[in-house]
Amino acid sequence: MLNGSPQAADFALLMLRLILAAVFIAHGWNHIFGGGKIAGTGRWFESLGMRPGIVHAWTASITELGAGVLLALGLLTPLAGAAVAGVMTVAFVTNHMRNGFFIFRPGEGYEYVLTLTVVAIAVGGLGAGQWSVDHALGIFGGGWLQLILAACLGVGGGLLQVALFWRPARKQQSLSRLACAARNAALFSVRADRAGRAQCRYLRRRVPEGIQDIAGVFADPGRAGGRAGGEPGEAAGGVDAQVCAVT
Repeated sequence: MLNGSPQAADFALLMLRLILAAVFIAHGWNHIFGGGKIAGTGRWFESLGMRPGIVHAWTASITELGAGVLLALGLLTPLAGAAVAGVMTVAFVTNHMRNGFFIFRPGEGYEYVLTLTVVAIAVGGLGAGQWSVDHALGIFGGGWLQLILAACLGVGGGLLQVALFWRPARKQQSLSRLACAARNAALFSVRADRAGRAQCRYLRRRVPEGIQDIAGVFADPGRAGGRAGGEPGEAAGGVDAQVCAVT
């Protein structure tokens, strides 16, 4: 019993095929009919830099639906695995690679697409098992050639698509540069403000207390019993007001 059985392996392959099929049929359906429908998916592809966006939206959606159906049936399994790997390779490069490994990171990391890519290639190499159309037709029973075929067609095709069509928006790069410049300017302003405050505190410590009292009298004539001295009082009041504004 512990030596294993072909039925268990076939059942495990069926589980992998069905879960991959469910994931990609759901994604393909959602890209076409869910949310913003295919037009919204096209705008999303356009924002990623895959142009024309609507063409790549239809290509990815139909590929996901078709690969899902083929995996569920166990038909042309290496080609279905390659189709999944190709879609995930494009997603990896254009959207997830720059966001780190973990999917919970901002922008979503690449652990999810990497896992789906490897599983799809592995299924393509193993074959669909006995519970499949491939087995009934006597084709694609598994082996190294299938594994290489699934990997090369999938990853290679995805990278070729990226090389031909991926053009990240220069506008986004310009906005990033502007945001960086604004942040640097804000940091410079904060540092200058802190330096100004420190200089004011230093000057106030250096001014003798008697002069500060005189400046206070000119700033508030009432403290001197209404004595004259309007012009000096105004000047001193202006200086004191500036110091208070800075500090």
